[in-house]
Amino acid sequence: MKWLVLAGAIAIAGDVAERDRLMGEFHNLASRNHWGGVERVYADLTSLKMDLPPNLHMTAAEAARGEGRIAEARTRYLRAAVELVEAREALVVLERRFGNVEIHVKGKRVTALIPSKAPFAPDAKAAIELYHAEVSVNRTFAGWLPVGSYLLDGTPVEVVPGGARKLIVVE
Repeated sequence: MKWLVLAGAIAIAGDVAERDRLMGEFHNLASRNHWGGVERVYADLTSLKMDLPPNLHMTAAEAARGEGRIAEARTRYLRAAVELVEAREALVVLERRFGNVEIHVKGKRVTALIPSKAPFAPDAKAAIELYHAEVSVNRTFAGWLPVGSYLLDGTPVEVVPGGARKLIVVE
């Protein structure tokens, strides 16, 4: 029985050491704005199933947002929002600037989503690029896009702010 307790303690210590090592790597990559690396290390950290500090979730949210993955950013802000006011504020801003949509393109329709005003913010541009990448493969997109008016295969589409998912089907 003592061996089982000792083995469990060694495993926990190993996980803590790995978490600490990964957190150091995470902060090093984030300080260099190496967001792809931040994403990789964040996935490794969350796979450890250990509590992580809210500022780590906040930084990971910024990394996801920079790549246009607004849904993932929102989830990470929510994790950080329990303790960080700035995460709650970031959520409010995010839900004002982006809308939750599900778009299905039927048949061989053109899948280009053309905003009436080109976005200047990098996260907005990246979200539209992510839409194009996903819909070109799957003919569907479920995620967050910048609020505004668009043309989708000549069909006017309006993305409204907030978390209620809007279904858009282009026949």
